[in-house]
Amino acid sequence: MTLGHEDEAPAVWSYPVLCLAWRLGWAGRRLVEWGETQAPAAILRMLTRTIDGLAAGAPDQSPDGEVADATIASPADVDADDASAPVQASAILARVTTLLQRSPLAALIPDPAQAVAAVRGTAGLIRPEQPARHDVLVPPFWRPALVAGAGWPERRWVPRPRPKWDPATWTLVGLLEGAWEATGTTFLGHEQPALFQVMGTRRMAARHGWSLRRTLACGRTAHRIWRHWFERTEQRRLDRVRIWPVSRRVAATLGDPVLAYRLVRGAVRTGRATPDLDALPATLRGLLWSLARASARELRPPVVPDRPPELRMGVARALVVTPLGVAAARRGADDLALWAAANETAARLLWLLTAPWPWAPRPVVRGPRRARQEARRRAAAMRR
Repeated sequence: MTLGHEDEAPAVWSYPVLCLAWRLGWAGRRLVEWGETQAPAAILRMLTRTIDGLAAGAPDQSPDGEVADATIASPADVDADDASAPVQASAILARVTTLLQRSPLAALIPDPAQAVAAVRGTAGLIRPEQPARHDVLVPPFWRPALVAGAGWPERRWVPRPRPKWDPATWTLVGLLEGAWEATGTTFLGHEQPALFQVMGTRRMAARHGWSLRRTLACGRTAHRIWRHWFERTEQRRLDRVRIWPVSRRVAATLGDPVLAYRLVRGAVRTGRATPDLDALPATLRGLLWSLARASARELRPPVVPDRPPELRMGVARALVVTPLGVAAARRGADDLALWAAANETAARLLWLLTAPWPWAPRPVVRGPRRARQEARRRAAAMRR
């Protein structure tokens, strides 16, 4: 679920974690590890210490005389927010605040005024303000969930929101791979109309339960990934397979070498057996398998659709020591009820913050012929 430097080969991200990072404003930034003294237990103690005043109903001041929200949300000095961030940040903060107001944790606090103050302080910890720097320290609220359980590296780059990071895109890329391996259709040039028969937007949305906007954006990106890969990499590999020097006896058994290569590639990608190629020499089969493995690795998805199993538990633990959890505990809530409420609140919070990203597909560029048809249609409608 990690990614190295911008110039390094990417590892596998968890898509829910990516959506969480984008909604927290980490897109295009480098997340930096805390120092060795900032262990998870020390961070939880800092959370508890800084929220004591707020949970007790005092003004929003930390023991050091600083504003608690700013101190916890951004350990680095904050000068100004990014120019493009305030609108989205305020929208996410408003949704988080509404969710916390209706959460089981807030229901454990009988005093409405204290509940409002606790909700406001907890929302500021969950969605902290944007730091002006390019390097971002993982906020204390999220560090137990993201760092302690997942083996957080020293530094990592968070990619910007693009449909290529959506698992739906790679599901559609896999669909194109399977269709090409079975039929040889490249979906390029004069074969591009077959693209709509294989992965039409409405059909894919109904099959996988995606929204039409997500399916459209991911479908266009999947075809661009496929076209770029096939024209720049796979076409050279196919040209190499076509000119392989083989004996007449092997050529009679092999038939079309590209077809044999596609069968082997399908076996590599899906794990199916290829008994039809057992009659080929072992050396030739080894060459085909070597090329097929290299080809399949090039289209390996950089994301997985699953959420890390420890994420919800880490968020629930952090919620217990937020102003909301501390205020509920001080009002006499027993440990079992407090933990159940924190677990339920964590589930609702992650459902909001890790939901699939709402892609906005680019508008279709219409050609001059379509423009002339629409102009004639509008003129005919006006004459009526």
